[in-house]
Amino acid sequence: MNGCGRWTSKVKNWLSKFGLFDRALKSIADRFGTIDVLVNNAGLGRLRPIAQSPVQESLAQIVLNITAVTRLTHAVLPALLSRNDGVIVNIASVLAIHSLPISSVYSGTKAFVLNFSRGLQGELAETGVKVQVVLPATTATEIWDASGVPLSALDPDTVMTAENLVDAALAGFDKGEAITWPSVADTSLWDKYDAARSTLFAATQTGKPAARYNAA
Repeated sequence: MNGCGRWTSKVKNWLSKFGLFDRALKSIADRFGTIDVLVNNAGLGRLRPIAQSPVQESLAQIVLNITAVTRLTHAVLPALLSRNDGVIVNIASVLAIHSLPISSVYSGTKAFVLNFSRGLQGELAETGVKVQVVLPATTATEIWDASGVPLSALDPDTVMTAENLVDAALAGFDKGEAITWPSVADTSLWDKYDAARSTLFAATQTGKPAARYNAA
């Protein structure tokens, strides 16, 4: 496990640097051979107001949370489709549907992961390639070490262990879930949210301004 941890850290470092991306893919292929399952789990969170953040911090989140996910998917999807088999698991966050004054960039990147995953699910619906997106709440992982908010400052009752998160995500996959909310007991909450989203989208397709915007 220690060796896997070191390898994961190395790949995560490569993914954050454009010039090393191709090297990362070649090293993965050389080490592991055919890729049947892609788990886009590498993530970076910097929790502070935009006005107090260097632009490099925001761009680093975008590169790792958005660009790396997109490039890895582009890299592995053709082979998965050629075999008509495989799995892509994208780790988003509950902040994909909620933004805080300190999470504008992070929430934005995770909203991308959610919508990117949903689009892929529709694109691949008639194939043997499965896409699952997982939306964890607060989880005890190393992401907090550089987030600007120490894990110790959070209510322990709201923090899930990484082991429980993985178990819940795997159980969700086994149940055939396209979208997994590990800490949400009432799944009807998501069903209602998603239905409202669809209704709102349908209401936009009128081709004319809403009456409230008409000149008096």
